[in-house]
Amino acid sequence: MPEDLQPQLSPDAASSKSPRPTLPVPGFWPRAVALVIDVGLLTVVSYYVARYGYEALYPARMTCQVLAAMIAFAYFWVCSTSATNGQTLGKKILGLRTVSVSGKPTAPGLMAVRALAIQAIIFAYVAMPILRALRSTDLLFPLTVSWFVAVVALAHGAAAFAAADAVFCGLHPRKRSLHDLLARTAVLRAGSEEEGLAFVRDWDDACEAKLRLARWPAAAIAAVMMALLIQIVVQGLPLVREQGRALDPARQALRDVESIRLLALRGPSEEDHAKFQEEYRKFMEFVESNKEKRDQLVQAGRLQEAKRYEAPTTETLRFVYDGRKFHLVFDCAERFTSETLARDPRCEELAKRLPGLAEDLSARFFTNDKGKPAPYTGIQVEFIEILPLYLYNKPRLVWRDVLPVAARAPEGKE
Repeated sequence: MPEDLQPQLSPDAASSKSPRPTLPVPGFWPRAVALVIDVGLLTVVSYYVARYGYEALYPARMTCQVLAAMIAFAYFWVCSTSATNGQTLGKKILGLRTVSVSGKPTAPGLMAVRALAIQAIIFAYVAMPILRALRSTDLLFPLTVSWFVAVVALAHGAAAFAAADAVFCGLHPRKRSLHDLLARTAVLRAGSEEEGLAFVRDWDDACEAKLRLARWPAAAIAAVMMALLIQIVVQGLPLVREQGRALDPARQALRDVESIRLLALRGPSEEDHAKFQEEYRKFMEFVESNKEKRDQLVQAGRLQEAKRYEAPTTETLRFVYDGRKFHLVFDCAERFTSETLARDPRCEELAKRLPGLAEDLSARFFTNDKGKPAPYTGIQVEFIEILPLYLYNKPRLVWRDVLPVAARAPEGKE
C-alpha cells in the first residue's frame, strides 16, 4: 500500500491506544497468589512432618498443634523483617517485598502484629472444613453449646477479617491491606522500592476520597459475615442441644471407659441407604461392562489395574457406610495397636454396651419420616489416632470392626 494512502493516527488517537500505565505497587492478585504459595508450602511441610515424624510426634500431639501454629506465625514474622529482605517464598517468586513506609528497617514488634493478622486469614482457611462438618446433617459431634459458639465465632470472625482485608486491599488507592496499615508497611515490587515508596507517600485529597470508598465495602463484607455468624449460631444452637440430648446415652455409656473419646457418630439413614444402592448399582454395571477388559489385564499380568474392575466382596462392603449401620468413631488418649486394642478390656466392655446404645439412639434421634426408628443391621466401630499440625491433620486407623445386632422385626410388625 502506498505510504500516502496508509491511515494516520492523530496524537490523541495514538495516546488513547497506548497501554494503561502500571502502578508502581502490586495489586491484590499478585499478593493473593503469593499468600497461596506460602500457605501451600506450610501445608506440604506439615504433611511430610506428619508422614515421616508421626511416631515421634504423636505422644505430644496437642503440643504439636500449638507448635505448628507457632511455626506458621514465625514464618510470616521473620519473613516480613529486614533479616529476610521482607520476602516470604511466595513474595520472592512473585518479585514482591514488604517494607516499612517510613523507609527504615521494619520493626520486629510491628511485624509480629502483621504476622498475627495474617494468621487470622490463614485460620479462616483452616476452619472452613470444620464448619462444613458441623453443618452436616448425618454426623453428630459431642460438642457443648459453648464449644459450638466458640468454634463458629472464631471461624467466622477470621473469615470476616480475611474478606474485609481482601476487599480493602483491592480498593485502596495505594493497594495497602488492613494488616499493612496495622504494621505501617507496604508491599512493593522488589527492585523498585524507591519509586513504590514515593507513590505510597504521595497522598492527596483524591486518595483520601478513594480511601473512604474502600472502607465501606470492606465494612459491609465484614458485617455480612458477622450477620451470617449470628444466623448460624441462632439456627445451630437448637440442633446442638438436640444432638447433645441424643448423645447423652453415648456419654453415659462411655463415662467410665477411660482414655476413649467419642469423636463422631453417624446413624442409619433411609436417604443414605438409597444413595448407596444407586451407587452400588452403577458400579456393578461398570464392572459388568468392563469384564472383558479386566480379563485382558489379568492375562497380561497387570493385576493392580485389573482390581479397578473387580466386583466388591462381602468383606469390602462390610466397612462401607450403607445407611444401614451405626458408625462410631473413637479417639484413644493412649497408644494402641490393632492387636492390643482388640484384646483391651475397655474395648470388650464397649462392645457389650454398644448394642443397647444403638437401640436407645435409634429410638431417640435416628428415625424415618414417619417418626419410627430407622432400621440398622450393624454397629461399625473405628478407633483412630489423629496428629494435628494446624494446617494438616494426619489420621491413622488403628482398628475397626462391625458388631452384629439381633435381627429386628420389620416396621409396623411386632
